[in-house]
Amino acid sequence: MQPALTILHIEDDPATRLLVQELLADGSAALGERSEIRWLEASSFDEAVTEHGADHADAVLLDNRLGALDGVELIGRVRLNWNCPVWLLTGLPTEELLDRSSRLGASGLIGKDQMLENPKRVLSLLIESLARRSKS
Repeated sequence: MQPALTILHIEDDPATRLLVQELLADGSAALGERSEIRWLEASSFDEAVTEHGADHADAVLLDNRLGALDGVELIGRVRLNWNCPVWLLTGLPTEELLDRSSRLGASGLIGKDQMLENPKRVLSLLIESLARRSKS
């Protein structure tokens, strides 16, 4: 069994945080023992730094709408605090948002509908990106 995958989820809506956690736990169960998930949660970037700034994260799931802020604008700050892949979660994935977030250092976009439809695939994307990162 591989060590736990630690995911920091920065999302201002507690119901969405819970749903994503449940969906990815279901995806993890479907993938088998190799993908136990340890969750770190925060409702804002500032809370994430305060509560989890010293914690290791293997990946960050960053909501693109954090109250009045666009999550895409926080990608650089997130990457400075946690040296790991940052995935932007959005209800409206577009090519423009993908291009913009990629230029700012995001590993990619995850549409919230994609999360609902195929959490196993989303978790596989996260695991694959971490495997590629550990080889480089």
